[in-house]
Amino acid sequence: MIALATYEEGNILETRKSLEVLPYDLLLNITQNLTIQDVCALQLTCKSLYDFSVTRPVYRHLALCLLRRCRALPLTGFQCLSDLSTEQLISAVKKATRLELDWLQRTPRRCFNSAYATRNDATPNWYTIINAPADEEIDWLSPVTTDYTLCATKSGKVICWDIRANTCTAQWDPGNSWELWKCRVQFDTRTVYFTMAKLLSKFRTMEFILMKLEFPSEACSSKESAQPVFTKLTTFRTAGSVINIFLLDPSSRLLSAFIWLPTSKSIGLFVLPDWDLPEYVFVDTTVECASHANWSCILYKDHVVVHTEDSEMAVQHFYPLPILKRHAQPVENEKMFTPRVSGQLPPISSVSARFVFPSPVPPAGDVKSDASSFAHSDHAIDIPSIETSVPNPFPPSTWLPDSAHFVRQWWPTLPIVPKLSCTVILFADHDQETHKTKYVLAQHYFRVPLTGGLPRTQPPSPVATLHVAPRNQAGQADDHSDGSWHSGASSASTLIDDSTDVGNKLDETEEQEASIRVWYVSEPFEVACTFDLEETDEGTIGVHPRPLMAVDFGHACWVEYMRDQELDENEAAEPFREKRRLRLVSFPPIIYDEDEALGKESFLKKKSNETEGVVRTLEIPHELDLDKADTLNIEQSHGTVIISTKDGKIFILCYE
Repeated sequence: MIALATYEEGNILETRKSLEVLPYDLLLNITQNLTIQDVCALQLTCKSLYDFSVTRPVYRHLALCLLRRCRALPLTGFQCLSDLSTEQLISAVKKATRLELDWLQRTPRRCFNSAYATRNDATPNWYTIINAPADEEIDWLSPVTTDYTLCATKSGKVICWDIRANTCTAQWDPGNSWELWKCRVQFDTRTVYFTMAKLLSKFRTMEFILMKLEFPSEACSSKESAQPVFTKLTTFRTAGSVINIFLLDPSSRLLSAFIWLPTSKSIGLFVLPDWDLPEYVFVDTTVECASHANWSCILYKDHVVVHTEDSEMAVQHFYPLPILKRHAQPVENEKMFTPRVSGQLPPISSVSARFVFPSPVPPAGDVKSDASSFAHSDHAIDIPSIETSVPNPFPPSTWLPDSAHFVRQWWPTLPIVPKLSCTVILFADHDQETHKTKYVLAQHYFRVPLTGGLPRTQPPSPVATLHVAPRNQAGQADDHSDGSWHSGASSASTLIDDSTDVGNKLDETEEQEASIRVWYVSEPFEVACTFDLEETDEGTIGVHPRPLMAVDFGHACWVEYMRDQELDENEAAEPFREKRRLRLVSFPPIIYDEDEALGKESFLKKKSNETEGVVRTLEIPHELDLDKADTLNIEQSHGTVIISTKDGKIFILCYE
């Protein structure tokens, strides 16, 4: 035994010496097949391998692996990856990895060293309380970076708040009745773009203002020049019920919108090809606007992509920008002008993918096949089989989409990282007798194109595809049209069956069959709502419930009511108060076939195959009363949840 041990030790020493003399490029190639845990183990072997394994290329590759799984690095301010020193990059990769793994297998814990967790006038804590704007009700709130938040108030103001100084640093006031509809952060230019909307008439004529908020570079020395500045970019009007606005590409000044056309009952595509120019595109796509469909718009290379999802499948319709620009119309009178539909322009090409639902796993001795039968406990998760023939466990006859969130990669990334999107839908089932609503959550990933490539479709000539519509039918909406919009909120081979790389090819691949696996929180729960006052088309004031729920690429967070059996004796003794709690679920990780370093039996590989979420209860500070919660946000890169309350406070909660 001693001789054997000596022999094995000698082999290990010989192997280590062999590794030490390998060229750097060959060692780097080896580490590209290792996980961060393997790299950390390698650092413990000897000094020469330690010195090699803490070099920038090693951790840049580990950062790339995280970004491919859509896990953002915890950067501060407007940092990009190239701004980080090697030590900062190593720290960011390690923190992002810990956050990814820990949140998938346990309840998040209080974090005392988050970039959000300190203020100029406070000692470090796991949460920070800052003031909401005085005498204002917050309508929308989001972090811009770890230093600022941006909020829109119900009086129409947009306010930038300095988190560390706990003070307003910039404010813009367009007047009453304006609402913030879309916001996008461009880290490379230190700029936030957003659109404000205002309803002008009961015929659904709307006016929009496109704004930008520029943040000065860190080199600015004077106090005045260091303040962010609001700038108006353009204004435009639309006719009809606007479903949503999309800031497709601020660098090329490209904006789009979906508008319901009641005459054809289809989707109208409105595009500003260059918002600096007085021209627009407004065409009838001929794509049916189903009542319970969810919509998003994505820019893929030089194509505007209309992405739609119903209860059974997802479809993407492609419009090349050069063809859209051929249908551009001039803005005749900028102040009073209302755009008109120029005609019908069917999609140049379309692809689709069906949803694949998990098979129910009924409890032992129970043969029920209802949707709740594949819910799991917080301590153990079975893995239901995936079969293409399984029906939708939450059919639209009972479960209607209450809100849909389309989330794309908003964080600084690398050019070679695949662009993915994530859909999260909150389904609701309202009980007409008890007037209570129970909810379930569905999530899936998708890419553009869905099938890995566009079908080989010869684009028709613009003359052949344009069917001129009468001017009096130019998108005028009925009095009863629905003007609601879905807020936005970007696949792997384990989640989408086809794994063809479409990095630089668009039209060279054949049309392929594809399917999208759906993931659930299937145990029904009751989301707490806040109630917004809205003016109806008839001029009356209505009440619109807004679920207190937030989504980021890897996670969803919401405020929910606790069931009676989950309350303790003191809580159950309060008959007129429903107890609330803060809940979180992490989505399955994104794993590619080529991620050999993870191994078939790795934790992330196993988690990527699960179809049921484990919901966790987050700890909150005693000062936070969830009954007063008004808005909710989650920021995955730093593990942060941000809650504003009706009594003028904003809580920034940090978890690890």
